[in-house]
Amino acid sequence: DRNNYEFVDASESGIVMAARGSRPEEFDISQDGGVSWTSHQFPWYASIENTALLKTSILGDIIYISATGRKTYRSADYGETWQELLINDLTFNSAVLEWNNLHVVHTDDKIFTSADEGMTWSLHADFTLGTLDRLLTVDNILFGFVRMAQYEPYQRAFVSNDGIQWRWAHDGLPPWMGYYYNPLNGHNLSIETDFFSYGGNYYLHLEFSGIFATTDTFNVWFPLELIQYNNYELADSIFFKGRDGGLRKSHAPSLYGELVSGNVFLDRNDNGLQESEEQGLKNIHVSLIDPESIYPYYGTMTEDQGIYKLGMNLDSEDTL
Repeated sequence: DRNNYEFVDASESGIVMAARGSRPEEFDISQDGGVSWTSHQFPWYASIENTALLKTSILGDIIYISATGRKTYRSADYGETWQELLINDLTFNSAVLEWNNLHVVHTDDKIFTSADEGMTWSLHADFTLGTLDRLLTVDNILFGFVRMAQYEPYQRAFVSNDGIQWRWAHDGLPPWMGYYYNPLNGHNLSIETDFFSYGGNYYLHLEFSGIFATTDTFNVWFPLELIQYNNYELADSIFFKGRDGGLRKSHAPSLYGELVSGNVFLDRNDNGLQESEEQGLKNIHVSLIDPESIYPYYGTMTEDQGIYKLGMNLDSEDTL
């Protein structure tokens, strides 16, 4: 079919939903694992607004979709009818997740949960660390991408077991997590992300930065592979990824890299040492450059006092 599917989602109950970017008002759905299909209309089908699908999630027999205009919809009848998700007059443009047998959705500063498959919602917690741009979940763990300042173009990673208490989980990761800031035009570009677990390790795929692993429950992340614009899936211990019109696979590694750290400061007397009056510099980009490439490929931003932490490949010969 020349109209390739851009959105495909499925549930363990056998529901499969597929939508085409070239046909934004309609989608196809299967209730038997893809054997038979029917076509349906999105809730904005008859609207004069230019609305586009952003995210889909199927939790059990409930379908959620998020669209432009900060709107999220719910269907309990396989897409026949839709209800806009409105909680306390708030609107959402985040994907709905399943966590601890609850459905979860968030705004910039609040997390809501539902115990009845999205029929009713309650405030779970206020989020006070910054602007919560995105949530991911695996193994009943919440993993958040957070902008620490209102207009900051970078995100930091935090992790939580209960959605209330959060801890830092960014060491070794690049600055662009859920969004990539283009300094040439000042626009934010949404980054596709995947979150997996296997054998006590966690794996994070960022569309523009490749795939990273943490072996110590989010204290440090290490880069595994710089492959951009690929879709990853993890089945048992094997990663599958689409590339060049085909499918490739590789086993989860048993050995990982190391963490490099340091600080960036303004060396006023040019002696190579940081004196007490020489302050560290925040938000300075620090990158690794492969000897065979002219482009930096893994990078991060300095934090307070100019401190940076960046994961390196195993047996790397990269230049910092």
